[in-house]
Amino acid sequence: MHASLFSRILNVRSAALPSSEQAILTTYIDMLACHCDDSRGNATTLGDYLVFREVDVGMPICRELLYWTEELAMTPSETSLLAPLERVANYHVSILNDVFSFDREWKAAQTLGQGAVLVNGVRILADEAAVSVGAAKRLCFSLVRAWEEEFQTMAEGVVDSAGDEDARERLQRAVQGIERRMTGAEAFSWRTSRYL
Repeated sequence: MHASLFSRILNVRSAALPSSEQAILTTYIDMLACHCDDSRGNATTLGDYLVFREVDVGMPICRELLYWTEELAMTPSETSLLAPLERVANYHVSILNDVFSFDREWKAAQTLGQGAVLVNGVRILADEAAVSVGAAKRLCFSLVRAWEEEFQTMAEGVVDSAGDEDARERLQRAVQGIERRMTGAEAFSWRTSRYL
């Protein structure tokens, strides 16, 4: 039902929207559909979970908003170059969010009983590695820090691969925007009372 409703909304609006705004709307509709997916919460490995979270956490929306607000007209080849950085940023933000939100989400899942699905990488890693939640949280933080290092190394390669100065500037601005998303998500997580 939700998928057809989202498709109808998208079809009504699509003709009147510029392509950049259409991309934002499309990624938003995809995220909403993901939140209503019957398979939500079925991932049993961290790898499967991270793939699911690429849409669920709203990173495609963040990417499209970055391009729109920064007025970045990326070529298809530039978008392809940035895709691995987007993936690492998504993993970083998703797992960081999961570490900070785990206790609150666990309590909600226990309180709400049947029908409450705990969709959280900490739980999946704890189950998969047969470790405690505390150990899984520490492992998740280690992954987050490793992804930060990987991002920096990959970012240098992406920017250095630019064909000309205009492409270099676009790629540099996009990389900086992706990095701001990562650092901003972490700053928010440390400061918010949402997870208390």
